[in-house]
Amino acid sequence: MADYRAPAGSIIPKLFIGMGGTGSRVVDRIAARAVKLPNWDAQLKNLVNFVTLDTNDLDQDNLSDRIPPRNRINIAAFDKRKAVDGFRRSQNHQAEHWIPGDYQPREGVRPGAGQIRIESRLGFFFASPKIKEQLKEIIQDTMSPRWANDRKQGKYSVYIICSLAGGTGSGSFLSMAYLVQEVCRELDQEPRIIGNMMLSTLLTGVVENQLHANI
Repeated sequence: MADYRAPAGSIIPKLFIGMGGTGSRVVDRIAARAVKLPNWDAQLKNLVNFVTLDTNDLDQDNLSDRIPPRNRINIAAFDKRKAVDGFRRSQNHQAEHWIPGDYQPREGVRPGAGQIRIESRLGFFFASPKIKEQLKEIIQDTMSPRWANDRKQGKYSVYIICSLAGGTGSGSFLSMAYLVQEVCRELDQEPRIIGNMMLSTLLTGVVENQLHANI
């Protein structure tokens, strides 16, 4: 098994994206299992990437070193109230299309989305140019001519993993799906995007009772 190699041209590059605390931890565990595959070093590590996105730096810091710093995305490190005020003053139609007119974000820079879905979407929208560049760089790495012999040309699989109980993943998984699809297509890849969503009921046992109404 140690010498196992998949047939030439058979490996579809894969990107696992964990969103929020739960999704990020799941992707971290998938990465831990992936490195034990018999052809990980010889083939897969060049064609498989793991990305985590969160609104809490502390949760990101608790992930293993299998998720490199470049692949960790934080979408909470900005003042949301100032950002929304700026969008409204400049009449940013793209933002005004989905931000309710009476919505006021929490003040200051706060960790986590507080189970507020729109805070996650706002953070994603604000950071989307940077997120797009990070995803583009990661995906381009797997398209290097060095791995061309192993890679199935033109195909790309993306797995988005999150829970629907909190704010981060449930608030921006659709935005992520559309953005990563756009990146793949701009790089002439045919994306297959698969969502793995954990229902809120799975987490009622670990979420405080007073928060159950929000999940």
